[in-house]
Order: sequence, then C-alpha cells, then structure tokens
Amino acid sequence: MTNTQKFPSDEREPFVTIPVSLLQYVRQRKLTGLQYELWLYLYELDPYGKRWIDVPPPEEIAIALHCDHRTVQRAAVKLQDCGLFDFEIKAWRTRNTTAIGSFPQNSTGKGIQMPTNGSKNPTLDQTIQTPTNGSHCGQTDPNVDPEPAQGGSFKNGNVPNRSNRSFKTTRTETPTTHPVFAELDREELGTGSQDPLEQEVSALMQLVQEAEIRPNGTIQETIVSLVFQEGSAAARRTVENSISAVIEQRNKGNCRNPGGMLIAGLRRGFTANAAKRKARERQEPKPEPPNIAQISIAIDHALLNDDRPFALWKLQELWSAGWHDQLEELLLLRKDWQFRLTTQGVQDANAT
Repeated sequence: MTNTQKFPSDEREPFVTIPVSLLQYVRQRKLTGLQYELWLYLYELDPYGKRWIDVPPPEEIAIALHCDHRTVQRAAVKLQDCGLFDFEIKAWRTRNTTAIGSFPQNSTGKGIQMPTNGSKNPTLDQTIQTPTNGSHCGQTDPNVDPEPAQGGSFKNGNVPNRSNRSFKTTRTETPTTHPVFAELDREELGTGSQDPLEQEVSALMQLVQEAEIRPNGTIQETIVSLVFQEGSAAARRTVENSISAVIEQRNKGNCRNPGGMLIAGLRRGFTANAAKRKARERQEPKPEPPNIAQISIAIDHALLNDDRPFALWKLQELWSAGWHDQLEELLLLRKDWQFRLTTQGVQDANAT
C-alpha cells in the first residue's frame, strides 16, 4: 500500500508548519535576510524533504524575492554549505535536507505556522508519495530503490510491467559531484569566509572593543539592525558618536554600565556633550569684505555716464549683504554722489 501526502495547498490549508527546533537550527546558521527568505521560499515548495523537486530558475526566484539572480545563486551556495538544502548540478532542482532528520527534532510537537503561496502556483502543487512498511505493489518511487518481491528477487518476483532496466531509467540518480548550480562560478563570485555584512559588523564591534567596552549579543544585534536600517556609513557614525558619549561619561565617573549606555546610545543617537559644544561653537567663516575702492570706481564710471540707477543698485547691494558700516563710511566720504543712507537702505537724493 502507498500512503499519500499532499502539499498544504492541495488540502486548501494556507499554512505550512515549521518545527521550533528547525527554526532554532536555522537561526544558529546566522543567515542574512535574503538567505533566510530563500530558505523560506524553498521550504514552501517542499516542507517534507526526502526527494528532489524542480524549482524555478534563478531569474524567476529573483523576481519573487526582489533581488538579483546572482544574489540568489550566492544565497543558494550558503544554504548548501549550512546543510539546509542540496542543489543538483545539471538541473534547477533542490532537496529539503532539514526534514529528514539532519537537525535535532523537536520533542514537544510545537510548531510555527507559516503562510504559503503554493495555491497560487498550481504547477507546484504536486502529490508526494511516501512508502509504508508494506511492499510497493508494483508502484515505483523515482527517489526510492525498488524492493524485490517476497521470497525471491526481481528475476522471479511478481512485479508487472517492470524490469531492472526500467527501474534504472525511472530512478533519479544522485549527483556524484559537489551539487551546485550549473551557472554558478565560484571564482567569479568569491568564496570568502565572511560576507560584507559580517565584515562591517566585525569592524564596528572592533571599535567597541577598542573603547574598552565589553561586547555582548545585544550590542551586536543592535549594530546589525542599524546597518540594515540606516546603511553602513550612518551606522558607523552612530556607533562612533555613542562610543564617544560613553567614554565622556565614564571619564567623569557617571557611567556604571558602559554596555547598557552604549545600547541606549545606539538606539537613541547619543553624542558626547563636548562634541555638541564644539559643533555649536564652530562658526561658519564670514565672507570677505567688499573692495570699497573697486566699488567707488564702478560708481564714478556710472555717474559719468549718467547711469544713476546702476550706481544706486551697486550701493543697495552692499546694504542687502549686511555691510552697513562700510556703506555708511563710503557715503560720508563721497557726498558728491548725492546718495543718503536711511533705515530702509540707500536712496537717491536727486530723486523727486
């Protein structure tokens, strides 16, 4: 007899159960956000494991996850290195390895319900055939080696319409080489032990250690959250400001818990008071004063050409720029221009 299991989408159930022990196992792998999304995406396709399934190409998965297809390939390599999924080298197929006992099973039976979009993909809603303790009764599973009939071998057993050759052709062969994506070039993508996120977080944690602040998991999680939310540059600036605030208060003897103060500073954006005072005291450089001699020559030339509006505009420009003292001194020296200074600016004394 054959026991038939179906995807939750076939039974019209909108959720897939993920054991708590599996979630703990995956969390310990320290995946990035995209790697975790890819794991959930593949887990939705086959939460039961034990078989190879066809999956969409990287380009289609990249559209679903809103990323680049090369990022999907790199994330797949990470999932394979962590032992979460196997990938076949000749085709876009995968096998869930976490559902067949490769991680500590949860004895409490508790689980978390995760919504699945399997019902939106009818081509992926397939029936999973799992053999029971009985015989296969002539039915072949492409992922299970055939059993001989009772009391004999395949040669004299009662297996209708089946032969050794048919079993070999229908059975899916396990790849003998290291299973990776066919289009993946490890030399091109790089095989470093740390991804950019880990390197950035490590550099920021190094700043914490150099400030003689004992690092802990909460500080690291807060820094990771800052990098995701604000970006690398803004996160580094926040970390440096928070560390400066902790050092200042510690030197004054007002900080008993440097780690707690650092966490509060990372979340609220603390900065050392001395740095704030320096920023307030820092004044923008004033513009250079105008060249009074050149302005006088320009006004004399305009008055010789009977162009008093230009001369008035030139003097009014000094008033608008805030050079009131220089303007008053210039008009006292050049009374022959017949311009006067008022509270509203410069006026032409000859104007009617």
